[in-house]
Amino acid sequence: ALNLLDPTRVHLPFLVAAMLGRLLRKQFPSLYCLCFSPPGCVFSERTAKESRDYVCSYVLHDDIVPRLSYASLANLRNELIEMIARIKVPKHAVFDVDWVPWNETSLQSLPEKLLHGKEEI
Repeated sequence: ALNLLDPTRVHLPFLVAAMLGRLLRKQFPSLYCLCFSPPGCVFSERTAKESRDYVCSYVLHDDIVPRLSYASLANLRNELIEMIARIKVPKHAVFDVDWVPWNETSLQSLPEKLLHGKEEI
């Protein structure tokens, strides 16, 4: 079934465009690539800096795919592991909480109710 919201259908063509731009730049020095939300984790930092002159990426709103990198994924993994270690209540109880509607006061007290402090782990 065709799923137009599939991230590979949206992001992959622009990844290919950026990579082709890199490969064809020597043959076509005036080449300029416009990419809409290409995956950010494909080029190394050095390659990304080198391609700044001929690749322009547009990122839409809160799209996470263009912001992905090895470092951001490693950071997310580490934060998740730390959060799991800090949970005071059984893990299923965290997901049994009625999340909506929350006011700001109840959101601010949530860490105290569900999590040990960082210094306690």
